[in-house]
Amino acid sequence: MASVNRVYVARLSRMLVLGPLGESFGRVRDVVISISIVRQQPRVLGVVVDLATRRSVFIPMLRVAAIEPEAVTLNTGSVSLRHFEQRPGEVLAIGQVLDTQVKVNDPALPELAGVDVVVTDLGIEKTRTRDWMVTRVAVRSQRRLGRRGPVHVVDWHNVQGLTPSGAGDAGSGGGTAAGPVRGAGRRSMWRTPSADCHPSGATRCWKALDDDRLADVLQELPELDQADVYAAPLILLAQNRQENRDRVALEQDRHRATQTKADTEYLARELAALRLAVGEVVTREYLRHELEDLPTLLATLDSETEDAESVQGGDGLERTAKK
Repeated sequence: MASVNRVYVARLSRMLVLGPLGESFGRVRDVVISISIVRQQPRVLGVVVDLATRRSVFIPMLRVAAIEPEAVTLNTGSVSLRHFEQRPGEVLAIGQVLDTQVKVNDPALPELAGVDVVVTDLGIEKTRTRDWMVTRVAVRSQRRLGRRGPVHVVDWHNVQGLTPSGAGDAGSGGGTAAGPVRGAGRRSMWRTPSADCHPSGATRCWKALDDDRLADVLQELPELDQADVYAAPLILLAQNRQENRDRVALEQDRHRATQTKADTEYLARELAALRLAVGEVVTREYLRHELEDLPTLLATLDSETEDAESVQGGDGLERTAKK
């Protein structure tokens, strides 16, 4: 597929990231840009990619070989697996810029002068120096009487309020390589870094929205994402039940370990007492040694007996002679 030199960041959301040999790395979570307070053109620093292990890593744009309609291709198969941490001066395009309120000062759009509009998408373009810069901003007037205003694409120079401090609350957007997709401005609102790691975070995010806004978000999500949203409470309930089962199993293991320790100490005491009792019993070696010494003792006793008898006989003869 042919690569594109201009794309809207919301189009990159959940797009596959492939290596130079076609191997899959993961999916794009967000686009990191740098917004200066001195009105310099925002520059794209890289993309945040969710790996299969649910780890979010940062890949610089210099390692992006091409952005195709269906995938982002890298020019190297070696990437840093260090967990992504947002640094000062970095802004997440999908998570922090989209759905922010700005003002437009475009002479071609006088109806937007002095009116607060919402950023729905950012158009980035590859320059001759191979850098990706933010060149276009898709905005839409705020909702009135249940109707949405049209989407206007203006140059970034005509947008006021696109500052690091203005990029506060995060929404999400949708777009294509040719232009922004209307009505998909909040596709990844529930995929913020704090909400995607655990369903309870997404649940808190949904509870913070009012009914109309939540209905818009659910309606604009793809069918697969809607199924994930509806299944999240069930997943959370299953996880809570699993936690309860794990807690009960842990208590049973602790009780079993305590009982095993008590049984082991009892057996140790019994073995010590048995060893002391066995130490006082005659052993086979001691008995054999005593039996071997018995003939010697008997011979010694016989010789002593003969000597005593001979001495007694000599004394009797002497008494008879004297008489």
